[in-house]
Amino acid sequence: MKAMAGEPVRTPSSMAGILGFYDTTTGGPALDPRAVLAFSILFVVAVKILSMIKTA
Repeated sequence: MKAMAGEPVRTPSSMAGILGFYDTTTGGPALDPRAVLAFSILFVVAVKILSMIKTA
């Protein structure tokens, strides 16, 4: 479809190069998503416990 004079041409964001999805792994550590979730929950619990100790 041709654009008329003065009309901007719109493309999907993935075709315009805004979004990029990479299937290759890089040299960083490979972390299991469950482990990241578990460490996050443990961190939140530890912060809550420390804030309760500090206010007591």
